Amino acid sequence: MYEVAIEMILQNEGGYANSSKDIGGETYRGISRRYHPDWEGWIVIDKEKGKADFPGVLYTNGILKKMVRNFYIRYLTKPNIELIPERELRFFLYDMYVLMGKVAVKLFQESLNVSACATIVEVDGVIGNETVTNYIAMKNLENWTIELFMSCLLGYLMHSSTAKHHFEGWEKRIFNNWDKLYGSKQ
Repeated sequence: MYEVAIEMILQNEGGYANSSKDIGGETYRGISRRYHPDWEGWIVIDKEKGKADFPGVLYTNGILKKMVRNFYIRYLTKPNIELIPERELRFFLYDMYVLMGKVAVKLFQESLNVSACATIVEVDGVIGNETVTNYIAMKNLENWTIELFMSCLLGYLMHSSTAKHHFEGWEKRIFNNWDKLYGSKQ
């Protein structure tokens, strides 16, 4: 189930970066040292830093590739996104969860509340039966749309002090995901 989502995430995440402008700081394949300092891959990366072909040497390291995949399998199970029945939305949420953490799931839940013009889902950042049931109900009533969720995401990015530096790149990523997942349907 996670393999396709992980491939999409890795296409979006790129490789090694260490930018002072990035709130995540040192990052490899979307895994931030600041937010995931205990990830075992940092030991491998630190050993490779002194090599002349760094960071290129990281991309051919089979052990590191496996560590990245294992990280994402563990990470993506936390918010229960796999409970969402629609494949495209599930992949979209996985990628946004990697980008924003629990905020992405909270914005999804908030978009359900907006579509109902009431609080029908607790905005807690974890998808459970209540979130799934209300998503299905709102979608069946044609009250909820992916565009509404995208509006919540973009609104958050425009007003978040931590996301302002990344707005252009994150906005592009949101629309690229839209094209990949929904382009041929909408």
